[in-house]
Amino acid sequence: MGSFPQIADWNEDGKKDLLVGDTNGKLTLFINVGENDAPVLEDRGVIKEDSDDLAIGARLCVEIVDWNNDGKKDLIAGTDRGKVYFIKNIGTNEEPVFSSTDRYSLMVGTSFIYHLYTSPQVYDMNNDGKKDLIVGTLGGYRHGLYLYKNVGTDSEPVFETAEKLLSDENDFESKMFLRFDICDWNEDGYPDIVMGESEGYITVYLNKGPSTPVEDPTLPGSFSLLQNYPNPFNPVTTIKFRTVHPANVNLTIYNSKGQYVKKLVSTYLPGGEYRFKWDGRNETGKNVASGVYFYRLDAGEIKMTRKMILIR
Repeated sequence: MGSFPQIADWNEDGKKDLLVGDTNGKLTLFINVGENDAPVLEDRGVIKEDSDDLAIGARLCVEIVDWNNDGKKDLIAGTDRGKVYFIKNIGTNEEPVFSSTDRYSLMVGTSFIYHLYTSPQVYDMNNDGKKDLIVGTLGGYRHGLYLYKNVGTDSEPVFETAEKLLSDENDFESKMFLRFDICDWNEDGYPDIVMGESEGYITVYLNKGPSTPVEDPTLPGSFSLLQNYPNPFNPVTTIKFRTVHPANVNLTIYNSKGQYVKKLVSTYLPGGEYRFKWDGRNETGKNVASGVYFYRLDAGEIKMTRKMILIR
């Protein structure tokens, strides 16, 4: 029997919990009753939809994300049946509740997103502040990884035709069940891909592509986004930037998956030098977990991003 794990703070107690999808299509929750540095997992049973076990297909693989930006964790799920589902949390962030009437198939236009053995991940791949969808799949000429760019908004994603992702102009190699994760593996600011397959091998594909450029702060008259200080930090850090001309400025925090965390600045500013502090809390005022975060400056046509590390 295969298992497809995801880690998240399910009950918002500041400790990492575990959800495991399996080949029979069940999704089991294990709550951490220990500590983050010494987890002790307690089986809390199968995730329900209404009063029944969640049942949308075998080989259940889920991504946990606030899909509609309502401050509550939702599920994006793929199975052997081929569709990708948004399963909306109608409960609270601390006690998620799911219903079959609030489960939706993701689409491109009027067509379902459809592959065989779907394995979804959510990540802002093009660094535009909107969540994109990446689907791993197995089956004939459709075997591989597919990127669905979000051309809608971050809270109401709309997808365009899939783009097949390649490694050195070839399909990603995986003999069966393209299960993968997207993360900044080598902490260079680029999204990398960690790939697993049925024979037990794990391969890391490093992203060699360009990231959003950060202008040189030593050049006179330039827009600049400086490295936060201190970095790593706990609990507060300062972010400094300089604008040349008056502009509508947004300074936004994202996590390592490209998911929105908090807006620090959203206002019209004259040209000048500015400093803003982030205290490691999200939009709802809750402490976020240790890890890599990104802060993004948007000032007119200028877009700059840097990485920072929070250590609790």
